Amino acid sequence: MEKWLIVGLGNPGLKYAHTRHNVGFDAVDTLAKSLKTRISRMSCGAKIARLEFDEMKFVIAKPLSFMNLSGGPVGCLANANEVPSDHWIIIHDDIDLPSGALRIRKSGSNGGHKGIASIIQETGKSDFYRIKIGVGRPETKDEVVDFVLSRTKDEGLGEAIKKAAQACLFLIKEGYQAAGNKFNFVPKDQDELE
Repeated sequence: MEKWLIVGLGNPGLKYAHTRHNVGFDAVDTLAKSLKTRISRMSCGAKIARLEFDEMKFVIAKPLSFMNLSGGPVGCLANANEVPSDHWIIIHDDIDLPSGALRIRKSGSNGGHKGIASIIQETGKSDFYRIKIGVGRPETKDEVVDFVLSRTKDEGLGEAIKKAAQACLFLIKEGYQAAGNKFNFVPKDQDELE
């Protein structure tokens, strides 16, 4: 039976809940709800849900190690559940994309994201899927930390979180190219995706 590991990146604790940096957590919570399950069990330093769906096994996870140490829990979960790295989907925020944008990528560098950097460093793997949710960026570099750790009522961002959850199952069923064609999106008032 095919196995998949779907991980939303974020920081644990109420202080960080529903901030821009935690859109990955929000997306996997949305996915779990759509599959009528909850991410509530503990394994490998992460909250997880395990389920079978469409003749496949899934582990949906939220690492509780803080963003820049995500690699430990991801590697542990992948090993414990025997999921190869080309069957990992990592959902995370991206300040280089406008708020509400969505981009699906396969493999590559960390793109400056500390959670992705940790996963690559800890596991030695970079051939996994990433679903990037654009959160925009502040006007100056000095404001980045406060910006990503703040909450927003941006409806476009809320919609992107829902679409990221939908994109997971579509990507698994229909493949990378089809998923990119359907879900890669930039708000109309922003520049086109490269």
